[in-house]
Amino acid sequence: MIRSLPRRRVVLFGALLATVAAAVWPRGDGDGVAALEVVAPSPRGREATPGGKSAVPAAVTLPPLGERLERPRSAREVENLFDATSWLPPAPKAAQVEPSVPTAPPFPYTSAGSIADNEGLTVVFMKQNQHFIVRRGEILESTYRIDEIDARSITVTYLPLGLRQVIPLGAEQ
Repeated sequence: MIRSLPRRRVVLFGALLATVAAAVWPRGDGDGVAALEVVAPSPRGREATPGGKSAVPAAVTLPPLGERLERPRSAREVENLFDATSWLPPAPKAAQVEPSVPTAPPFPYTSAGSIADNEGLTVVFMKQNQHFIVRRGEILESTYRIDEIDARSITVTYLPLGLRQVIPLGAEQ
């Protein structure tokens, strides 16, 4: 039992068959080779005059280039067109700062009092609820060395810089 193809498929198949036949079918005078027409090239930009001569003269003389041979060079370098651009105003230039003499930071301890005994004066310092009892020659928290103690002041050396400071007793620093 042969089923009939739908009408649409038949039409498409017929169109395909006609296209293939047209592409393969030989053209020409019957010998299978198509006739080609050979045309002589025409010169571009020249129009022939009725006398057979061209409208453009045979030799064209150009003016001498002279100084126009090379482009003048600008003093400015070629700038980068794709360089980043900032629209902020330029930062002010910092003034030349002379190197300063290093100084020791302020003494961070408060004197809480002093005690006199047979070995000399002992001073009590306070820092953040901690008490430190020191004598002459001792080092306070690896930062200050106690050099001299008298009734009114204490002389300490700030060890990182080797600088001496005089701290009055009984006053906060």
